[in-house]
Amino acid sequence: MAPAAPVAARLKPLRRSLWFFLFRLSTRVLCTLWFRYRRFGWRQIPRVGPALLVSNHASHLDPLLIGAATSRRLRYLGRSSLFRPRIFAAVIRALGGIPVEREGVGLGGTRAVLSALAGGSPVVMFPEGTRSTDGTLRKLRPGAVRIAQKSGVLVVPVWIEGSGRAFPRGSRFPRLRRIEVRIGVPYRVEPDLDVEVATSELREHLLALSRCPQE
Repeated sequence: MAPAAPVAARLKPLRRSLWFFLFRLSTRVLCTLWFRYRRFGWRQIPRVGPALLVSNHASHLDPLLIGAATSRRLRYLGRSSLFRPRIFAAVIRALGGIPVEREGVGLGGTRAVLSALAGGSPVVMFPEGTRSTDGTLRKLRPGAVRIAQKSGVLVVPVWIEGSGRAFPRGSRFPRLRRIEVRIGVPYRVEPDLDVEVATSELREHLLALSRCPQE
């Protein structure tokens, strides 16, 4: 008979889940109070199983804003440089961070994302590669589409409205601005579809959400 796992080892997942629950709850409350945060279409995120949440990107707040829209623990891509300070790296990893190279997803990042998806986790990607300076959607890189084709998981388009005004590049403190997270209808990318065509299709999904102000 295999020896019983130590109590500390058995309690570790419980502590992690409790810490994550409290962090998400506090994030949602603070965003609601400070940014009049609202989420729309959050039920579009699959309740179980892997999915690729693909979003525009205008602020460092974006990962937290998407995370606050769902009860699921999401995985995120982040520049490898953010993982160098050990304490900061521990926090990012606890929240589901996946380190990638700054320019593009890279082979290591692609493998990490595919591994997370294979394990049943939803993963957030920002295909613009960097934050927009004016809130408009920049050119999309094909990494997210290629991963969607390779994994076969659902793609969930996400549009974040207002984060670039609330906490733009160069800002040291968030401003009082309204923020909305709009989540679109999930779809699958055909595996044999041309990557450029699939990327253009993804862009149209995101732009459609940007043109749909909610009440």
